Amino acid sequence: MTDAQKQPFQDLAQRQAREVKEAKASILGFEQGQGGRLVGAGGIQTDVPMPAVHWEGGVLRATSFLGEGTYSRVWRVSDPSGQEFAAKIVKQELSDIQDEFALMRLMAHPNIMNCHSILADSLSVGLLLELGDSSLHDWLALHALDWPPSSVASRACFEKRTQQRWKFAFQMARGLGHCHQMRVLHGDVKVSNMVVKSNAVQLSDFGLAVRLDANNRIRVVGRQMYSPGHRPPECKPMMVTITVKADCWAAGCALYSLMAHSGSMALFPNGYDVVATTGLETYLEQRFRIRMTHSSAASALVKKLVAEDASKRSDMLQIVAACSGEILE
Repeated sequence: MTDAQKQPFQDLAQRQAREVKEAKASILGFEQGQGGRLVGAGGIQTDVPMPAVHWEGGVLRATSFLGEGTYSRVWRVSDPSGQEFAAKIVKQELSDIQDEFALMRLMAHPNIMNCHSILADSLSVGLLLELGDSSLHDWLALHALDWPPSSVASRACFEKRTQQRWKFAFQMARGLGHCHQMRVLHGDVKVSNMVVKSNAVQLSDFGLAVRLDANNRIRVVGRQMYSPGHRPPECKPMMVTITVKADCWAAGCALYSLMAHSGSMALFPNGYDVVATTGLETYLEQRFRIRMTHSSAASALVKKLVAEDASKRSDMLQIVAACSGEILE
């Protein structure tokens, strides 16, 4: 076959490849932004394409990539008027998003992120959320507690940052306590699922949140709840019954991340199973000696939240009271 005879077949193959690529882009709901590279959290560049999302008759344009989780990606977006939001585009069914939206709208609270609307069209499924300044995880990386302070000035900075952390802990507990009063289990409490906005913390990402029954319990597959380093011991791989005390365990892990000084800030970086060789009490004391020598009050609160017996864990009302006692202003 001559080159001239091959040309029609090559043109057809190229056209089919282009159509397949366009079809995939349409199904995923993404279109490539200029250059295809966005700056994500911490200034890291990413090749994740920008979403084209329609909302109220206009198109939301992504201006930066904020982060990615197991079930979703989040972008900073602006509407045609220039107002900015966070768009969470998910890899879930619409019914799951409707449940998450309903729960977030139910729990209007200063320490819970505001959810404006569902994003659902032929291109994308997600939520349009209030835009924060940064995740609490990123905030902590930028405002480390350097211990021990090396000068009078660094001591003043340390005390100021410690006070801010106690305020954040108070706000976290207040927001989570409101969820529990509304019989909602968050299901994925951690500092990367909290947002800092105007020096206040808001709970975000209710993708695993569930409504509790009349007895304040819920049957779940344990391994599907919480991140591994924040998963309470009662969350076994099979179906289990849990209560809000599962959130309290995860909040204890988050409190450690919040209050620990410089270095690794995960309480169970390799998961809870690591304590089997030492026992929980010994393990906690080791972690406190490494990263929380500056605050016996914070260590005591973490211990009250990560008790192996769920019935002995402090609830969020008790944590709110304890944190308020540490705030000087």
